[in-house]
Amino acid sequence: MSKTTPKSTHYASTYNYFDGIQNWRECLAMGHSLEVNKRRSLMWIWPTESELLKFGALLETLNINHILSIGCGNGLFERIIQDCLGVAVNGIEVDRSWWESKYAIKSFININYFDEEENMKNYLQKCCNLENWNFALMFCYFNNRTAFLNYIKMYKGNILLIVGPKTGANIYTEPLPLDPHFPGRNRWELKATLNIGNLDVIAFYTCAMIN
Repeated sequence: MSKTTPKSTHYASTYNYFDGIQNWRECLAMGHSLEVNKRRSLMWIWPTESELLKFGALLETLNINHILSIGCGNGLFERIIQDCLGVAVNGIEVDRSWWESKYAIKSFININYFDEEENMKNYLQKCCNLENWNFALMFCYFNNRTAFLNYIKMYKGNILLIVGPKTGANIYTEPLPLDPHFPGRNRWELKATLNIGNLDVIAFYTCAMIN
């Protein structure tokens, strides 16, 4: 079985910035009140409520009701998605010792820790507690091309979400949302994009038929 860290029940129990925070709206308001670098130390992307609802509408259009977030970190963005939109979200991380240390922000969602001894054939499904591929794979400010390629090779589903900087934002991720450089014959097509503020974008890719 995947090694999992249980999520924090309340926003407030995790870090001093969250003192008194009881729900996702208050969490967003707190984040937007912070200076940019402090805000990004807690979560890379800080949507407004309106942007979150637009994100939810796109998820609904694409029939997405479950997301597996790769490299989810503390899982705050994922928790906000879950609480605001009612979409189930699971996460994967690699450094268990860090995320369970006293220095890290306690996770807001259940995190699965990558285990090379796992059966990779069904690993992503196990992380979602599913026996099918009816979930989207999300990379939010991910920065490891080798791992990215490995995950999309393992994934047999139909939807990828890549969250990261807009072109010209002077921030680099791997993959970039609008220029992910899929390997070989590209089976992924850009279906939609959603701008988040002035710096960020969410790109939605769907599986394309290859002749």
